[in-house]
Amino acid sequence: MSNEHDYVSWIDSDFSTLDFGDHRLTKRFFLTAKRLMASPDSSLNQAMNSKAELKAAYRFFRNEKVDADEVLSSHQVGLMGRIQNEKVILAIQDSSLLVYSGHKKTQGLGEMGRVYTSGDRGIWLHSCLAVSSAGLPLGIFSHHCWARDRPFEKSDCRVTRRNKRQLLTADEKESIKWVDSLEQTMAIANGSGAKIITIADREADYNVLMGRAIELGDGFIIRSRTDRLIHDYFKRSTTLYSKLDSSAAKGTIKAVISKHDDKSNVPVTLKIKFFPFSCRISPNLKKYARVSQISSMRLWAVEAEEVKSVSGDRLHWILLTTEPVHTVEDAKKIIDWYRAHWMIETYFKVLKSGLRIEECRLGSADRLFRYVALMAIIGYRILYLSRISRASPAMSCTAAFTESEWKVLAISTKRMEKIPTDPPSIYEAVIMLARLGGYQSRKTDPPPGPIVIWRGLKALKERVQVYEILSH
Repeated sequence: MSNEHDYVSWIDSDFSTLDFGDHRLTKRFFLTAKRLMASPDSSLNQAMNSKAELKAAYRFFRNEKVDADEVLSSHQVGLMGRIQNEKVILAIQDSSLLVYSGHKKTQGLGEMGRVYTSGDRGIWLHSCLAVSSAGLPLGIFSHHCWARDRPFEKSDCRVTRRNKRQLLTADEKESIKWVDSLEQTMAIANGSGAKIITIADREADYNVLMGRAIELGDGFIIRSRTDRLIHDYFKRSTTLYSKLDSSAAKGTIKAVISKHDDKSNVPVTLKIKFFPFSCRISPNLKKYARVSQISSMRLWAVEAEEVKSVSGDRLHWILLTTEPVHTVEDAKKIIDWYRAHWMIETYFKVLKSGLRIEECRLGSADRLFRYVALMAIIGYRILYLSRISRASPAMSCTAAFTESEWKVLAISTKRMEKIPTDPPSIYEAVIMLARLGGYQSRKTDPPPGPIVIWRGLKALKERVQVYEILSH
C-alpha cells in the first residue's frame, strides 16, 4: 500500500510532462508542490519540513529557468485528457486583483486602478476555468498574471485620458486579455470533440471578443453591460434594451440562485424573455489583426428578471449568446450555464482566503508570478475536491482517497470500533472530510465548500501519519 496521499499524488500525473531543462529544478518543483498541497492554508515557512527545504523553495521561485507558462502547459496535458469524454465544457473567464500593498520591498508591482487608493500596488490575474456541464472543475484553460503600468500621467484630465485610450489598437488595450484567453482555450480544446461555451460577466461585453469567438467556432454566454443598436429578423432597427422592454414575457421558471456566494442559495421565480437579433461589429474590430472582417453577428438575447424579491436585491440578467433559444426550456439551460460563473469567484476566494497567496513575500513580481502559477493549480484541485461529491455522488471514494485515508475518515467521524473493509462513496468521504474541517452536516446546511475541505485535508494528513505508523 502506498504511503503517498492521493490528494497529493495527483501532482505526479498532472505534471508528468514538466521539464525545466534541469532535473534538480524539476525535482524541487514536485517536492515544493506536494508540501504546499499537503498544507494548503500554510505559508511557505510553515509548509516546508525544514530550514533547508525552505531555502531551496525560495531559490526555486527566484530561478529564471522556472517558467510559469511551462507549469501551466504541463497541467493542460492532463486537462486535455479530462475533457475528451465531455459533450459540453464551460470555459469560465474572469479577472481578479492580488493586492500586495503591505509588501513595501517587493519590486515590480503595478497600479491597482481606480477601485483602490493610489497607494495600493499588486498584480492582476486573469483565469479561465474548464468546468463540465455537471458543474465539476476539470482544470485551467488559461492563466495570466501581469503588473499594470500607469497608463496616464497624474496631470491628465478625463478628456486627455479618453483621447489617449482611443488611439490604442485593440491589441494594445488590456481588454485583449479576454481574446487571448479565448484563443488559448480553443487551442487546447481543438480536437477534443467537446462543445466549448465561454461564460463571462459584464466586463466581457466586448465586440472584439464576440467576433473572434464566432470566427473560431466558440459559443458564448456573456452578460450584457451596454445597450446596442440591433436588427431583428425582419430587418427593423431598434435598441436591445428597448426591444426587451416592449417584448412580452415568454414564461416563468423557478431556480435556486446564488446571489452573492456559494452559501446564499435562495429559491427565486424568474420572468423570461428571449428573441434573436443581429448587430454590426464595432469599428474597433478592424484594428484587431487576428480577426477577419466580420460585418455582423447573429445572436440571441435572454432576459431573466426576478418577479419578487424579499431582500430588495432583485436579480436581473440580460444574457447574449450564440446558442439558439426557441423555448423556455432552452432559456433555462442558458441561465443554468451562466450561473456556473460563480464558480470562478469561489476559485478566487480559494486562492485569496484559503491559500492566502496575497500574504506571500518573495521580493519581486516575477517570483510571485511563478508562485501564483503553482498555487492556481493547487487551488483548482481543492475546488475539484469540494465539487466532485456533488457531480458524481455514487462514485467510489478510491478515485480521490487512498485506503489509509478513507479508513481514517470512517474511524474519525463515525467512531467505529472496527476498521471498515468496503470504501464509502465519494459523497460520504467528502462529507466525512468536511466534518474534520468543522462542517456540521446538519440537514439544513448547504454542501461543504472549499474552506472546510482544506481544513479537513490538514487534519486528515496528521491522522493518517499516526495511523500508518501504528499499522506497521
